[in-house]
Parts: sequence; structure tokens; C-alpha cells
Amino acid sequence: MGLISANNDSASDKDEEKNNVEISRPSIRSTRRVLPTSSIFARSSLTQNDSYAIVRARIRNHHGCYTQKKSVDSGRKNENRISGGAESIWKNSRKRRVHHEQICYGERIADDLINEYCDKLNTALRNRFDGMLAMQYILLEPQNLDKFITSRKPVLQILLDQRREHYVLVERNFLEDTVVVFDSLANSRRKARDALNQGLAEQIFNMFGHLTSNNEVKVRYEIAIEKQDDMWSCGLHAIAYVTCRAFDYDPQCYVFKMDKVFKYFCNLLNVQSPNVQQFRHAFGRFAK
Repeated sequence: MGLISANNDSASDKDEEKNNVEISRPSIRSTRRVLPTSSIFARSSLTQNDSYAIVRARIRNHHGCYTQKKSVDSGRKNENRISGGAESIWKNSRKRRVHHEQICYGERIADDLINEYCDKLNTALRNRFDGMLAMQYILLEPQNLDKFITSRKPVLQILLDQRREHYVLVERNFLEDTVVVFDSLANSRRKARDALNQGLAEQIFNMFGHLTSNNEVKVRYEIAIEKQDDMWSCGLHAIAYVTCRAFDYDPQCYVFKMDKVFKYFCNLLNVQSPNVQQFRHAFGRFAK
């Protein structure tokens, strides 16, 4: 389990961050149902207790604003990037028309289409969830998120990890006051630990930091879920995860057929006001 905190960092703090990490295997409890046991990760090295990890991803300046660490920014040039972008298009790529735009199976899904899908899903569910906001809003209006992320409803939100050009789903767990991350590239302990980079941690802290009393947000990675084996399908995986969790299903129990996720994703976007039964039907077709 990782803790994202809003503390000022000194040189000694940075050394501590490298050595102050523990890994645990508590069970994931969702906002509604208890999910089976899974490994939890965060950045840093192992400690003896194997219970949690501390990640200092935010610093507050004297004006009360949040800024990024310069040390992280300078290190990005040498980082090997893992991209969920549109580097490759299948030779036999299938094309579908959404509104007046043609999109291809084998290319990364545009964020505005994912935003629209989430909005329609939550509308069909009568706004059962907080979150489901436009990803751009999370990045550009962090100071206003407390108006839309409350402690009264469960939270589902797809985020764009800009560092990896990659979509992930986050869910707030009421029972443990924990943010669960569903990441289609975090399929091992090492990858899950590295996945919580500062940019993603900042978005998570901006969303949930105001709900805590100690300026810390607990983060847990779920890795026992369907993963991508390409460089472009992270958006479709995030769609599959958010639909699964919206209906309180456990993603560990399903294999998602990406071509069918793509088909029903496009179909539902072309429906002006899809209802709950249409989303449930789609899930039954692309999740087995």
C-alpha cells in the first residue's frame, strides 16, 4: 500500500523515500463488495514489515499551491517510457464510425470518447458515482475537484498518466479509505511499483487529498486482472474495468475480449441516451 502525502521534502527525505517501502497483500475492498486478496505496490525498496509504502509525491509552497519536484522533472528525459499510444496499427484493423469520426481498432482511443462513455454510463446509473469527470478537468482544474469528489458516493475515475501516455482506472474504497488503481500495464510487483509516478500520484492526491485529515492518500494497485499485451489498448482496458466495477463485478474473474469491447464501446457512443440494460448487455458480451 502506498501513501501519497503533501509534505515538504529535504535531501534526507528523498533518501528516506528510497528505503521506506513495504509491500502487503491485504484484500481489496471495493466501495460495495469485498474483492479477493491481491498484492499491493508503491515506489521504493522493500522494508522488513511488508505492510505499506510511502510515496512523497507532492510539495506545498508558501502560497499553498502544489508544484512538482524538480528532481523528478529532470529525470524524465532518461526514463524508458511505456506507452499505450498509437504507435502501431494492425494491418487488418477494423474501423467504426462514432458520430462523424472514424476510429480504428488497433489505435489508442481518444480521451474525449472515453470521457463521453463514462458520462453516459454514470447517467444511465442515475449518477451513482462521484468522478466520471473529463480527464482534462482533473489535470487543469485540480483546485475545484472537491466540488465533485465527495465522501457521500463511491468514486470511479479514468485518469491519463501523461508520463506513460496511458489510461488507468482509480476507485475509492470507502471501507478502508483506500484508492484502488486498475492498471493494464502493472502486471508484476516491479511494474506496479514503478507505475505510481509523480504525475499520476499528483492527480490522485488532487482528487482525494481533501477527504483525508492527515494529508495522505492510501493507494493500492490491483495486479491480478486482465492485462494488455500491446502498445495501444489501454483505453479499451480502462473501459472494460470501469464498466465491470460500475456493476460491482470483480475484474479478476473476467477475461475481456478487446475486439468486442471496441465494438460495444462504439455502439454505445452512437446511442444518444443508452440505458442500464444496454450497458449490462454490452458487458455480458465482452467479458467472459
